[in-house]
Formats: sequence, C-alpha cells, structure tokens
Amino acid sequence: MGRRKRKEPLDEQAVFAMIVCIAALFYFNRPGLALLLVVALFAVVYFKTQKSIDSENNKTKPQASSRRKKQNAITRATPPISLDKPTEWSQELIADLDWRVFEKLCLNIWRLKGFSVEETGSGADGGVDFYIYAKETKRKIGVVQCKSWSKRQIDVKVMRELQGVVASEQLKLGLLMYSGVLSKGSNEFMKKPAVNIKAQGGADILDEIAKLPQQVQNDLLKEITAGDYQKPSCPKCDSKLVRRTAKKTGKEFWGCENFPKCRYTMH
Repeated sequence: MGRRKRKEPLDEQAVFAMIVCIAALFYFNRPGLALLLVVALFAVVYFKTQKSIDSENNKTKPQASSRRKKQNAITRATPPISLDKPTEWSQELIADLDWRVFEKLCLNIWRLKGFSVEETGSGADGGVDFYIYAKETKRKIGVVQCKSWSKRQIDVKVMRELQGVVASEQLKLGLLMYSGVLSKGSNEFMKKPAVNIKAQGGADILDEIAKLPQQVQNDLLKEITAGDYQKPSCPKCDSKLVRRTAKKTGKEFWGCENFPKCRYTMH
C-alpha cells in the first residue's frame, strides 16, 4: 500500500508569533491592535484550509473527466433511435426500416396472402431475395427483389438483373419491392413490351398491408418493430452496424459491431 500524502501544514512559527504578539498587546493595553492581529490570524487559517480543500478536489477532476469522455464516446457511437414504438403503419415507418427488416416485411406480406415463399439468403445488394410458390400447385411462379434505398435512386441495373432472373427461370412474375425512388431509366425499362416485371413502392406496400385483417396488421407491426428495427444490419454476418469515427480522417462511418471478426464498413 502507498503512503497517504500528508496535507500541507500551517506555518506553525508564524502562528505562534502572532499569538505572542496578541497577548503582548493586551498586556500593554492595546486592544485595537490585538483585535486586528486576531482577524489576521483567522484569515491565514481560513485561506490555508481552503487551499488544502481545493487541492484535494483537483485530484478527483481527471477521473470525472475521463468518465465523461467515455460516456460521450458511447453516445457518439450510437445513432439516435426513437424509443417510442409506432402504433400504426405509415410510409415513413416503411422508409425507416433497416434493409433486413424491410425484406422480412415484404416476405411476411406474401406469406400472409397465402403464398409459400423461399428465401435465397443473397445479402443486401446481390441477387434476388425470395421466390414465390403457387398456393395449390406449389410451383415456383415468381421472384422478388427488395431494395430499401430511401436515400438514393434505384438504378436501371437492378431492373435488368431482375428481368434476367425472370427470363432465365421462365417465371410469370418478377417484382421489385422498394423503399425510395425509381430512376427515370428504371421506369422506362419497365414499359418495354418484352419486360414482365413490376414494382411496388412504399405506398403500394402500405396498400397491401391495409388489405390484411386489422389484428393481423397489428401483429405484423409488433413483429417488424421489435428490437432495433431502424439500425442497419451487416450483410456479411447479420449483426448490427454501429457509428464509428476514423482515427486518421475524423470522418464517421458504419462498422460492424462484430469487429474484428467482421470488418464490413458502410459510408
């Protein structure tokens, strides 16, 4: 155990000298000067004591500052998420869904409509997301691609890839379910006679949900908004992404919470 530091003592000789002077002044009938020395003595004692207290307080400040820095770092690393769960479906809610949760919503809509579905597990940006099977024959009849791109346009490249899957597998339906905006090229591509794919945006998806019984809508809402339904998911390991700051540039980015096992990043 380390030694406890002794507090800085008062100047004992100076205090003793002042007490002697006070006694002498009273003895020689000079009470006015004696009272001045008494006030001075109390002032010295007070300021010495206050200095010792301030010194002890300063020793604890670095620890408190360190705790505040850690708390601020945690706050910056986590994006603000609304604590209040939504009570009804809306286009705004659909637009705010994490891409993985958005895929889950689209898949559940088709299941609730009575169709069998099969996920492909292709990830956030590659391939189609699930196949649709006929209710009676269980034959594969369609394919669905989900895109939750609320902050950028959905390029015609996505439409061409979907049409390619429909044509190669000879399916009746190719459907893009999306959150965001289709580019001009995407809209023009779907108008071509040889193209047999359709697109459902946020408003169309909301209409599909509205066709379900009210209790089914409520149960679906509760399921979709469970947990961190807004925070992005990692397409490589399915963990959640967290906000990080690059040491060299100071710029913020999304990084997998499973780091260093998973090094996926998104800017």
